[in-house]
Amino acid sequence: MVQPLEPWLLTKIQQDEDNELRKFVQSRANNYSDSDEGLKAVRQAIKDAPHSLPNPERIAFELEIEDANTVENAMEKHVRILGKKSFNTAFPA
Repeated sequence: MVQPLEPWLLTKIQQDEDNELRKFVQSRANNYSDSDEGLKAVRQAIKDAPHSLPNPERIAFELEIEDANTVENAMEKHVRILGKKSFNTAFPA
């Protein structure tokens, strides 16, 4: 019964998750009137990331952030890679 709906349902869940993540980071991104300043803050958050993050993952994370063209996009990547707790530590409300 669920199987025919599974692709649609998975797509819908992913879309909802993406929308909620955008809303979540938007309020923090709005704290940076200058996008260069915001991107610099995200890069600094990478340097301050937990030491338990393996070096290859840290390098990949840095490359992901370098590809981000907006503060919001960079912050979304931060949440996806390091999680909400790390994000809240790096960018308190």
